[in-house]
Amino acid sequence: MTRKIIAAISSINGGKDFIMNRLQSRLIYQHRYTMSTVRTRFADSLNEAIAPILGISGKELQDRSLKEEKRFVFGANRSGIESKWSSRDVQKRVGQLLRENLGEDVFINALDRKYGNSASILLISDLRYQNELDWVKRQGGKVVYIHNEAAAKAQKARETLHGWVEPNKSMRYGTHRPPESELLQWDFYNKVEIPDYWLDNNDFSATQPFDDFVKFVLNYLEEG
Repeated sequence: MTRKIIAAISSINGGKDFIMNRLQSRLIYQHRYTMSTVRTRFADSLNEAIAPILGISGKELQDRSLKEEKRFVFGANRSGIESKWSSRDVQKRVGQLLRENLGEDVFINALDRKYGNSASILLISDLRYQNELDWVKRQGGKVVYIHNEAAAKAQKARETLHGWVEPNKSMRYGTHRPPESELLQWDFYNKVEIPDYWLDNNDFSATQPFDDFVKFVLNYLEEG
C-alpha cells in the first residue's frame, strides 16, 4: 500500500480535531490499521519549536480555552512598546516569518520528511493554505471539508469585527476580511473549492454522517 493522506479543513471550532481523532480510533480499533495510522498537523514542527519558547507543554499549546488568552509578555519591541501575546498570536507570527524566509513549503517538507514511510496513513487536521492543498492532491490524498454552520458564522463575525477601522478609511465595519490562513476554508465553505468529501458536523452527537465518512475513507485506503 502506498502512503495515504486524509486532510481536514473547516472553520475554527468546526470539529477538525474531534473528527480526525474519532477517525484514528475507528481505523485502529475497529479496522485494524494499528501500525500505520498517524494523527499529525502541518504545524507540528512549528509547535514543537514554540512550546519551549513559551515555557508550556505541547498539550497546553493546543488548549482551546487558553489559545486566545493574552498571557505571554516579552521584552519591548523596537518602538519601546511591551505587549501581551496569546499562544495563537505567537504561532501565527512565527509561522508567517518562517514561511516568508524559508519558503512557503517549510512545514510541508518537515511533515513529508517525518512521515516518509510508504505504509503510513496520515490524518492531517490543519489544512489551511493553497500550497498544502496542492501537495495533498499531488500525493493522491483526499480532502474532507468539515462543515459546522454555527462555527462558521461565529468565525465570520470575529473576522468582520477585526476588519473595522476609523470612518473614511478603506475598510468598514461589516466587511469580511479574513486573514490569509483562513482564505482557503472560505473557498470550501462557499464551494469555490470542492472537497473529496463534505462532512456535515452541525450535530456533534450525530453518528450517521461520521459513519458514512468512515466508509469513504475505507474505500480510499483499499484502493491499493
